[in-house]
Amino acid sequence: MLLNELAQISLFEKLDADELSGLSTIVRRRSFPADTVVFFEGDQSDSLYAIVTGATKVYTTEDDGSEKVLATVGPGEIFGEYSLIDGQPRSAAVATLEPTEVLCISHMDFRRFVTSAPEVLWKVLESLTARMRRQNNEITELSFRDVPYRLLRVLVRLTEKHGKSNPDGLVIALSLTPATLAGMVGSNVERVSRLMHRFQGDGLVRPLEGSRLLVPDFVALKRALEFETDWS
Repeated sequence: MLLNELAQISLFEKLDADELSGLSTIVRRRSFPADTVVFFEGDQSDSLYAIVTGATKVYTTEDDGSEKVLATVGPGEIFGEYSLIDGQPRSAAVATLEPTEVLCISHMDFRRFVTSAPEVLWKVLESLTARMRRQNNEITELSFRDVPYRLLRVLVRLTEKHGKSNPDGLVIALSLTPATLAGMVGSNVERVSRLMHRFQGDGLVRPLEGSRLLVPDFVALKRALEFETDWS
């Protein structure tokens, strides 16, 4: 069971069966309730976390006390990965969005393990580098886009990562207030609220209880992203 779970983690996708088996000896399993802080920005880092089930948000707190959501993380994805390499203080906070089960690997356990298995370290570094390149490319692309495009892009990504089927479409089973979405797209709450109202009027999304969202037609949502200039 554990080996299969590790094989589904993007950071370890290059490891072979023997390497995964060795890695499994230093893995711990933890569970967190919904709306629980896993660690705070500035905390001393000591572990990488890989999500088995559930979802988390990665966020920072601005000087005015507002929250900026940098990303959401779902099954098969990781957070706190830099702690495996440098053990420096956390650059952002992470909190669960729903009940979440994770696999943990501590910085010191990983260092001891790769001392006798250096090929694992190189493979993990290759995966980390590829991940950083994808993130940098996305940041560069979004920096030239307007807020309507960025918001639609976030909605598409959230649906892909967290959407759950029901008879009316796909439910993004996360609490997504206008403030949360504004933090994700780097805009203000008022503008995001206006855009969400417009998207609702065009049938792209529908609000549900608990600040969740229903996407009635995912194809239509992706098509709107392709023609984002219509929202400018």
